[in-house]
Amino acid sequence: MKRCAELYRVDPETYSRFPEETNCFLRALYDTKFSSFGLDLLTNMVKLVDSGEEGFSRVDLALYAASWTIDTHMPFASKWDPKPSFNDYIPVEIVKRPPDDIHPSLLTKYVKRAAKFFGACDVGITPIDERWIMKNTAKISGKSTPSVESSESSETSDISEKNTPTIRKTPVVLPDGVTNAIVIAIEMDPTGIQCAPKFLEVASVGLGYSQMAAISATMAQFIRNLGYIAIPSTNDTGLSIPLAIDAGLGAQGRNGILLTKKWGSRIRLCKVFTNMPLDHDTPDEAFITKINDFCRGCRRCADACEAKAISFADEPSGEAVCSSNNPGVCKWYVNSNDCYGIWMKYGTDCGKCIQACPFSKSPESWTSEDFGTLNAYSTVTEIPHMMEKLDDIDKWNILFQWIVPDPLKTYFISHLNSISALKLVFPTDISEANLLTLAPQAHVIIGWRPSETLLRAASQLRLFINPGVGVQHLIPLFRMIAKEPGRKREITLINGHGNTFFTAQHAVALLLSLINRIIPHHEWMKAGKWRTGDKDAKSIPLRRKVVGLLGYGHINQQVHQLLGSFPIGFAILRQSWENQMFFNQLPSEFQRYTPETLHEFLQKTDFLIIALPQTEKTVGMIGETELDLLKSDAFIINISRGPIIKEQALYSALKNRRVGGAAIDVWYEYEPESDDEGRKYPYHHPFHELDNVVLSPHRAASPFDDLEWWDEVIENLMRLAQNRTDFLNQVDISKEY
Repeated sequence: MKRCAELYRVDPETYSRFPEETNCFLRALYDTKFSSFGLDLLTNMVKLVDSGEEGFSRVDLALYAASWTIDTHMPFASKWDPKPSFNDYIPVEIVKRPPDDIHPSLLTKYVKRAAKFFGACDVGITPIDERWIMKNTAKISGKSTPSVESSESSETSDISEKNTPTIRKTPVVLPDGVTNAIVIAIEMDPTGIQCAPKFLEVASVGLGYSQMAAISATMAQFIRNLGYIAIPSTNDTGLSIPLAIDAGLGAQGRNGILLTKKWGSRIRLCKVFTNMPLDHDTPDEAFITKINDFCRGCRRCADACEAKAISFADEPSGEAVCSSNNPGVCKWYVNSNDCYGIWMKYGTDCGKCIQACPFSKSPESWTSEDFGTLNAYSTVTEIPHMMEKLDDIDKWNILFQWIVPDPLKTYFISHLNSISALKLVFPTDISEANLLTLAPQAHVIIGWRPSETLLRAASQLRLFINPGVGVQHLIPLFRMIAKEPGRKREITLINGHGNTFFTAQHAVALLLSLINRIIPHHEWMKAGKWRTGDKDAKSIPLRRKVVGLLGYGHINQQVHQLLGSFPIGFAILRQSWENQMFFNQLPSEFQRYTPETLHEFLQKTDFLIIALPQTEKTVGMIGETELDLLKSDAFIINISRGPIIKEQALYSALKNRRVGGAAIDVWYEYEPESDDEGRKYPYHHPFHELDNVVLSPHRAASPFDDLEWWDEVIENLMRLAQNRTDFLNQVDISKEY
């Protein structure tokens, strides 16, 4: 059986016991080279409260400050050997008796039950590895540049030669016989954590610290009352995370915090060191391996870190990244010096890395207003914990919502049949009644338009995979389901992009058909008009023109690839240029625009290709004003969703030739009624009477029977079988794409 030091490959040549004055909180008090020297959480607090910004109100601050009360005003909680008192509700005579002869296994049971009784969410016991005991504690007094005093007369310090402030260091030496550590985990309120990095986040943390003080003190007193030595400890005396790992409570994540199975990193830790004979827990090696493997592929905490203090490295190492680190342990080190600077900015301990971690994440981010209106009786069991995915599913049931053709069924089976963790369910009866009998066992549903009843019946559902691009019809339903009282886990919605290449190909085909006037020449040829020439329909050269890509997701990135060899320029507008993730190397230079510069973008564009998701923000994005900004000979290709361009404005601009033409694959009425001659038109204005349009019946995703379309779905199912959560093309319900 391996302990933490072996599992995290402690280097004996590099590692030494941690001196408390090294941590960033104390460095801020004495180290003039420290980037946040002289700053603390109060530095910006008045400014933040007076800013009027949501999440920094006086009410939020009042709760924040109150949550720390027990931690800050209970100094006796950390006393190693408090004197018995007649106010202790137990006779001193009994306290001073030697311990009763109770078997260690029974004592262990009593200790763990007491910890849960006092408020712990989890508890473990480990023999003390001296490497995890601090070298010394440190107390700072005075200001300016320090000298160092030590109770070890032989010790010197190179911090400074001046006399203030004083760092008084006391070696940590546990009493003889104290060989066990009881490590206690305390859950932090999820609703507060979801308000990170604002005041309510640190209210959850402060409450956790107050509980740490209370629980460690009461646990220590419980043990003393039984005749044993007990030393309570919050963040002092010993290093909480390695002790917790040794006690079997979890594993260290990329964010530098302990990850637990049930609560992710949304916990606080305290300890009690004792000579009580107890049975020991062991590190959960399988869980540690799973977390290490997961964190190698997940960088959500690093992406969320404003200070960029969390490592993006593929592999952990034993090298420190800042002066507050203690090198020699193979892990992802966090630059706590930079992290501390963000704490000062917000007057909180930030918490965005905890919020971002998929194993401690709640369904959505909350504001302080949301926090204030939550049901006071809601419990943490109502918050989904993605960590459940690592352990509680032996076989994932994958339900297909339609009758899958045999070639596609064979394709799925050939790729997934060897994965024992997946069970593919291909129903031959897809009536609602039959699907409702299958839904309660489904962990994944693959399909297009689930009913509300079906989703409610799928009580174990983790993933809904929409195989084709476009989820605007699903957003209201999934918003409603996510907020459903009593729902125990989040449903991840996947927006499939298997048709990306075909849609991009169709967009380019429409563009070339439109500007090369293929359709009219085709009709003239059918009518026997040979070589009509350029008189009525001459081609429009692409050369030295500007293609404007409105939206730059998968489809328009592929359009860019396909058109990249033409001697043309590109103007690209996307929601944000932060965290760029382009799936291929960009083929050419281009000019960048954002929604705030839409009008400038349109004025620059000769050929406008629209590939945006339909959301509340994009519906009607292009209206009469925007169309008038285009050049009179500009062309429009829309392969996204019809309502992004206002129908009346588009028809009028085409009819009155305020633009050169349009090729349209997406429309406005998908259940059109037949006219007197049985014809159906998916629009409300006679686009078919115009001679400067190419009409396409929403078929950009063709061919629909191409098997490679489904490779992305197969990849996501493989990731699920590996207990991963970094699925391709997850939908952010709040953004609607």
